[in-house]
Amino acid sequence: MTTITLPPRVTAVPEMEARASAVGDAGDAVRLSARGLEEAVGDAVAGGLPEGFEGDAARAAGSAMTAFGDDGDAVVAALLRGLTAIETYAADLDRLDARRTALNDRASDVNAAIDTLAADIDGAPAEQVPALTQRRDALQRRVDTWLDDERTWDADVTAAEERLTRALQAVDTVAEGEDAADDPGRPDTDALADRLRELQDDAAAAHRWWESLSPAEREALGALHPDLVGSTDGVPAVARDEANRSSLAEDVADLEAIPEDERTEEQQRLLERAQAAQDALELGAGQYDTAAGGELQRLLLLYQPDSADGDGFAALAFGDPDTADHTSVSVPGITNDGSNIGSNGEEALDLWRAAAADGSSVSTIAWIGYDAPTTDELADIGSVGWEARAAAGGADLADFIDGLRATHEGEPTDLTAIGHSYGSSTLAHALAGGAGDDVDAGVLLGSPGAGLGNDSADDLVGPDGELYVGARDRDPVTWLGNADGYDPSALAGVRGLQWLDGVPTLGLGADPAHDDFGATRIDVGEGDVNPASYLDNHTTYYSGDGLDHLGDIVADRPLDDGAVIDGRDQNGAQLAIDAGRDAVGAGVDHLVDEGTQWAGDRVDDLQDTAGDVGDWAGDRADDAGEVLDGLGEVLAPRPISFGGLL
Repeated sequence: MTTITLPPRVTAVPEMEARASAVGDAGDAVRLSARGLEEAVGDAVAGGLPEGFEGDAARAAGSAMTAFGDDGDAVVAALLRGLTAIETYAADLDRLDARRTALNDRASDVNAAIDTLAADIDGAPAEQVPALTQRRDALQRRVDTWLDDERTWDADVTAAEERLTRALQAVDTVAEGEDAADDPGRPDTDALADRLRELQDDAAAAHRWWESLSPAEREALGALHPDLVGSTDGVPAVARDEANRSSLAEDVADLEAIPEDERTEEQQRLLERAQAAQDALELGAGQYDTAAGGELQRLLLLYQPDSADGDGFAALAFGDPDTADHTSVSVPGITNDGSNIGSNGEEALDLWRAAAADGSSVSTIAWIGYDAPTTDELADIGSVGWEARAAAGGADLADFIDGLRATHEGEPTDLTAIGHSYGSSTLAHALAGGAGDDVDAGVLLGSPGAGLGNDSADDLVGPDGELYVGARDRDPVTWLGNADGYDPSALAGVRGLQWLDGVPTLGLGADPAHDDFGATRIDVGEGDVNPASYLDNHTTYYSGDGLDHLGDIVADRPLDDGAVIDGRDQNGAQLAIDAGRDAVGAGVDHLVDEGTQWAGDRVDDLQDTAGDVGDWAGDRADDAGEVLDGLGEVLAPRPISFGGLL
């Protein structure tokens, strides 16, 4: 019997008691406290002395106010120092947890190898002992290395905890807070904010500047100027998310604290948009991201509930766009504002699932960052026939795309931009304005037109890009684009009118689904023939086969056979006529089918009635027979009994 001593099995490393998510929550609380205190101190000092204070009272009040300002500044400085330490610790925990997972994966492999060696040793002949001993020695080295790495990991956990403790203890007294406030190296957040505002129009420059900041400067800027940090293209996605969540939490707390019957209409609208963003962040909770090896990240990349006269802007990412191999931005059309981030987020989440189904590293973004026409006012919805808002929104979208390119880490992400309805015209303006060189693929869904002056796909994407179009022939919005282009001399100075055979019609440019435009048309179905379903035909592109094709485009996978179909060879007017004819034909067929069914039902009814009458007549005949039998018995001759008469 062969005896070889095996290495000891290694024990999996347990989870750390501290969780990055819980530490992050603590950081959020500190961030809110620092911002709230700074605003309170600033308001108090800026307000000056109350009216009527003079002489000694004024001097005493002024001295007290100065002391309050100094004390408040010291507390803010202490909180910001603590916040930097907390955020550093949270990042340490993320890295340590990733190392713990890797250690446990190695432990499983080592233990499996030990079990395999034990089975091979059992009953092995003597001549195999040298080879088995060599395997044992190699395994022992693996175990020893693992144990060393586990001890190093454990020491790093302790070191991270001690760094946090020292940092917090360094600002836990009034004197230490005052020292922090007087520190010449303390971040000048007002100056930092001014500089960031200067760079807001240049995402690449803003990103380079942000990367040059110290962790303390970034934390202070995000804590005290979250609206600025959260809305600046070029700031990394995680930092924008932290800042925007801070603003969101503060808005929800402040607005919910106001009794409902005391809120102004504006406050109620702001609260609704804040709650919409809050609810949207719960989408995808618990969704596993195979590529990231953990729960799917949800990042609030934009939160401006009071923008666009209270309509509000918001952007939500599923997966981190700064690290994903494939990124998409979806732009909605009319009637969408900050209150619709939930429904747009659901579409982006569905797209993420379709694109990441094979384990691809993906980030999908729902972007409501422009002032789309809404139904609140007639003048507002009337702007849908004009491209001014699409043009302005396209410029903002191009800046957002610049920001995604600037902040991405490592190899450039494969970037897809998708626009639906009026949002497709907005996207077209962004692409034609320069973003076409920054995207790998553009997708126009249910488009009313590709923008005035854009006559082909080459006007929208660069030579290395691809333009896709999804258009249902029974989607009336897609009838608005003119396959033959525009008459530039028509109604000089009036933009947004399309001329067809001398008649002005509503539209926002050439039909990108037309064969002459040169885009790749994907199969999204023709849509339901019933005119009552035309709205659904226009609003359900993120579903069915269309969603699958979009997922393949985003993940840069080859499209399935049959996914690409011929472009249109008709203009919108002819499509409308054909759709009307189809609807009438379907209606006639429906009526014929209904009539045939009705006639058949009536025949069945008559047959049932005839049967019932027959049954009734038979029953009555039986009844009559019984009556006649009874009468016969009564009238039949009987023997006379004279005895009965006596």
